[in-house]
Amino acid sequence: MNVNQLNFLGEYKQKSTSGILISYAIGDSVYFNNETYVAAREITGHSPAVGSKVGWICLSKTQVLYETETEPFYSKPGDEWFNTTTGIKYSRINDTNGDHWVQF
Repeated sequence: MNVNQLNFLGEYKQKSTSGILISYAIGDSVYFNNETYVAAREITGHSPAVGSKVGWICLSKTQVLYETETEPFYSKPGDEWFNTTTGIKYSRINDTNGDHWVQF
């Protein structure tokens, strides 16, 4: 999965305060049951619990390639980061000292 830009919206909500179903666009990211999900297509009325059948991708279960100028905040071991400023690619690893980015 290649993620150029995520739009973090906080906790998942199915409806607005006025009762209207909320639509999520490609790249919109939400928290649901302590995990982060990103919309792979436009989604209206379906929670991340339904999963990929309706377009939600769980980032904690998917390897992600971030292409950004700055280090991704929401990353996990196995993810990769291409620093668009320096042109350097990194991999997120976990060792006895914690999680780190290491250059390829």
